[in-house]
Formats: sequence, structure tokens, C-alpha cells
Amino acid sequence: DHAVCRHTLSMALNSPYFKLSVCEDAPAALALMETGAYDAVFTDIMMPEMDGFAMVANVRKISLHLRTPVVFVTA
Repeated sequence: DHAVCRHTLSMALNSPYFKLSVCEDAPAALALMETGAYDAVFTDIMMPEMDGFAMVANVRKISLHLRTPVVFVTA
């Protein structure tokens, strides 16, 4: 949820072999995940509006992401 953390993680994962999508909150990420399949999800646990555990529960309700790996990146 923090801009600096999002930027740092996206720079660390930057590669010509895959495309990254970055969202500033869980509702935006869930909306984006409704539109297409992703190979993995990186998320924080402590976020405003919805924590990471609730977000993953909602991710699992999206048919494209029933088994998408989730990595928690958190303090």
C-alpha cells in the first residue's frame, strides 16, 4: 500500500520476461484480476480497507485465480 514499497518491489521484479501490474490497494488489485489471469500475486498483509488475508480470500473467488500463487511481502 505504500508507494515507495510498491516501486521498490516492482523494480526488484522488473524483467523483460514478464509484465508487472501494480495497484495501490486491494480493491484495485481485485478489479484488475477479474480482467485476466496472472501468474503470481505479491501483497502486503496490513493494508487499509482490506488486509492481505481478506484479499487472498477474494482472489480465490475469481475463477482465473483459484490456484494462483500468492507471496506475502510484509513487515
